[in-house]
Amino acid sequence: MDSTEFERIQSAVEQMKDEVEKTKTVTAMETEKLRQDLESREAKLRQVQSSLLLAEKELEKKFQATGAYTNMKKILMQKNAVIKKLRMQLEDSGLTEGNNSGEEIENED
Repeated sequence: MDSTEFERIQSAVEQMKDEVEKTKTVTAMETEKLRQDLESREAKLRQVQSSLLLAEKELEKKFQATGAYTNMKKILMQKNAVIKKLRMQLEDSGLTEGNNSGEEIENED
């Protein structure tokens, strides 16, 4: 191997080293850019989720303030009170679920 061939090989090796370093640098820069982009998008996502939650709460408040909701809630409370009263009357008279005046009901099939 003569010196010119050695110099040519050495030059090619140096050129390859330079290309590898450039590639590493570009890759590192792209990775950092992607990481920053991801962080930015995650922050935006959290902000949008927060806004959505706030909007849902506001909508729920508005719905609860409607006459239909108020009336339905009143009706349900009245029905629950009636059911509670009936259950207490059943307990007082000795009737319980699946039990009619203390005797088992026989099924005639």
